[in-house]
Amino acid sequence: MTRAILTLVGMMLVATAEPSALVAASGDEQAVRKVIDDFNKARRARDVNACASLYTETAEFVSPDGGVMRGRAEIQKNFEQAFARLASADDYDRVIKTVGFVRPDVAVVRTITDPPGRRNVLDVFVMTKEGQQ
Repeated sequence: MTRAILTLVGMMLVATAEPSALVAASGDEQAVRKVIDDFNKARRARDVNACASLYTETAEFVSPDGGVMRGRAEIQKNFEQAFARLASADDYDRVIKTVGFVRPDVAVVRTITDPPGRRNVLDVFVMTKEGQQ
């Protein structure tokens, strides 16, 4: 089974792509869903290395405040800082709302968190298939 590598980007990148317009890729949706599951497990465990390993060396991470981190090392540092300041109660799993493929090797995944009594967080992951990952 293949596993997609993810790049987290801002919502505006795919704002014009409707899920119904995305092209399905055979067999890869399960791999994409596993990446989000692995991401959730790594965040719950506060495993900085596992979180960072899901990103490519050239990944970009756009934070909700618009800050941009470029490359796995910078993204890893962001996770280190975030885990140091956040209480475990502030960490909620990402629940997949949509998965679509803009090309057979590029998936767009919209997720949401649903913390009780707090504002939902919408994330958009753009995942690329590289080799068999």
